[in-house]
Amino acid sequence: MLYLVDAAHRVDSDVLHTVAQIRKISLEGKHQLLLVLNKADLVTRDLIMQRVNELSADNLFHDVFVISALK
Repeated sequence: MLYLVDAAHRVDSDVLHTVAQIRKISLEGKHQLLLVLNKADLVTRDLIMQRVNELSADNLFHDVFVISALK
């Protein structure tokens, strides 16, 4: 399962709610969960790391990918 997040937007209650729903789904089966941060060219490296830390603090995601169409 892949969760795609816009790296340029803050982690708000909607994003956290979705992560909570993904957590519930992951407990029901043996899904490999991937976090993808898109639009990395629009934010600093520090902000990308902040987003990664906010979203994967409990090691929910098996792997994290940072992507950008421009870089």
